[in-house]
Amino acid sequence: MSLVHAVKRRICRFEMVPNYPIGELATWAEENGHNPAAMLEAVRQVKQELGAELEALERSDTVSPAVLIQNEYWCFYADQVCGFYRSLTIGSASSGWKRVQHN
Repeated sequence: MSLVHAVKRRICRFEMVPNYPIGELATWAEENGHNPAAMLEAVRQVKQELGAELEALERSDTVSPAVLIQNEYWCFYADQVCGFYRSLTIGSASSGWKRVQHN
């Protein structure tokens, strides 16, 4: 399974909680040796896929509001994860990547 597919599986879960935690995904990535730059690229690809899927769903006349809301939430969560990894890669450009505490 590619990193993009593995990340998408972790983002697209059928649960919605306020302030979805990034720590579980970040810990998984670190334990599996995926550096922040690789994760950032994978999450960007997932965001593109989710955006395209959401556009298709919005054009559909038969999709339920619950499905739209769930997909919008996945897009929102992917955006949060992307911001997290973007901040890590910006910070690591000058000091080298090091272990980060996650919430």
